[in-house]
Amino acid sequence: MLNNLLISNEALTGILIAAACVFGICCCLYGAFRKFTQMSWLAWQLPLAAVLTVSGAILFEKFGGGAGATVGFIVSAVIPFAAGGIVLGAGGLIRWGMHKRYQPAPTFFRVCDRILGALTAVLDLVVILLVPVSFALPFLNHVMPIEIVDIVWRMPIWEIVSPYLFDLFTVTVFILFLRLGWRVGFARTLLGFILLLATLVSFSVSLYGILGWDFLRNVAAGVAGWFPNMSPVAASLIGDAIVLFVTFLLLFVALCLIFWPLAALIRRIRYVRAVAIIDGFLLALISYAFIFALGCVFDFTVHYLATGAIGGLIEGLPGGVGGALEGITATLQTWGEGFVSMLRSAPYSRMLYDCNLFTSLIGG
Repeated sequence: MLNNLLISNEALTGILIAAACVFGICCCLYGAFRKFTQMSWLAWQLPLAAVLTVSGAILFEKFGGGAGATVGFIVSAVIPFAAGGIVLGAGGLIRWGMHKRYQPAPTFFRVCDRILGALTAVLDLVVILLVPVSFALPFLNHVMPIEIVDIVWRMPIWEIVSPYLFDLFTVTVFILFLRLGWRVGFARTLLGFILLLATLVSFSVSLYGILGWDFLRNVAAGVAGWFPNMSPVAASLIGDAIVLFVTFLLLFVALCLIFWPLAALIRRIRYVRAVAIIDGFLLALISYAFIFALGCVFDFTVHYLATGAIGGLIEGLPGGVGGALEGITATLQTWGEGFVSMLRSAPYSRMLYDCNLFTSLIGG
């Protein structure tokens, strides 16, 4: 009976192909109904930005390799930002022009809008699947080899895509942060920060008051008296919680009223197109700088592990702890070497790793 439940490889392959076809048709229908002009164009923009970034890294490696680490670091920071700015900016201008030009839209434009929408929906699915794969395959190839995926390394297409695959993941992360900053804007982030600050201040003051102010302590004791059937400890905790919540709520409302004119002013000036552009550009720059610095820190950490420098640090730990961690040191160094190999497998990631200013300044 067990054999009757098993599915042959051919049948399983057929089921997977049929499921993929059905899912692809559903994506096409969704895109056709949603329309190209109403969809996100990231599925087109991310590969294009990756191509521009990789092209820039290859050109710099060929013509500017002797410029030095500092120049290389600056160029490695500028290339994805410029590529993302070009691609996202062009997408915004094209979308604006399409909405402006085709109102009302002719029949040919509406048909093309739905066809491109169907293609975009399918491409969305491909990119959603490809981006994690662009990290997973280099990771499994360089850092944690697994025999079960050896068949991938023997495919002819692997020889073609492997030198560029990891850059798709790197550029995608950079562009997503760049786009997030542009769409959210600095002013909206400032409002969020003000709201978070008001929340923290209200809670901190309320907590300090319930613990240290006699007035609030007396009020909490009076509220605890509303629950005579409970144990004194439980009644006291409930009284403290109620007074804490009410105090927090009053302080939070008061702070929101104080900052309300500023919030209203920020919302009003964001409707000015020039201000909105500057506002989006500021947070896009900040978001990109943050993720780029995080990438540099990761590269430096990997370099530090790969060189075995952490071994000397661990060996110097007192009480024989260093000797006990000797095996962990070797494992970390092996992982570091694997990550270095992964980072240097693609043109832009190799450029970013080799020209990392953190490594030059801190050493390792």
